[in-house]
Amino acid sequence: MLKCENVRFFATSHFNSKQLYRIITETGYTPKINQVECHVLHQQPELLEFCKAKGIQLQAYAPLGEMRVKGVDGKHVLENDVLKEITRKHSASVAQLILRYHYERGVATIPKSKTLSRIEENFESLEAVGSLDAVDWKKLKGLDEGKRFFKFGWLAKASPENYPFADRF
Repeated sequence: MLKCENVRFFATSHFNSKQLYRIITETGYTPKINQVECHVLHQQPELLEFCKAKGIQLQAYAPLGEMRVKGVDGKHVLENDVLKEITRKHSASVAQLILRYHYERGVATIPKSKTLSRIEENFESLEAVGSLDAVDWKKLKGLDEGKRFFKFGWLAKASPENYPFADRF
């Protein structure tokens, strides 16, 4: 078993459950964070539950979706009709709703913006939306298409045995 006595905490990126389990069993260490693609169109509920059970914080990158993140309807996440419907009920923005949903699921987020007003809006998301009810949750869960938008094809060619996206979670 590999031991690194000077390591206190470490994080992983793009690890699936099999890779996380392997690193835990082979090293005896558990990462504190696993950063993965996670947004309303790719919610990764199985990986989230696995991470919670192991004490690993799941962190979403692209939690609001980047421009390439579009649903089966061809619309960008922030233009989704279901999200717009829920935001009218809460008098908040779609971005604020999505960040609140991630928060209530226990997913840490790192939304990206260069615009000061959007950064401020993101910080206000928890207060702006308030708690989501069962109807909101059902609608939000229903948006999950389980579709990756960031595939890192070069990794599959360079190291297919370590390609994390071949497994469901």
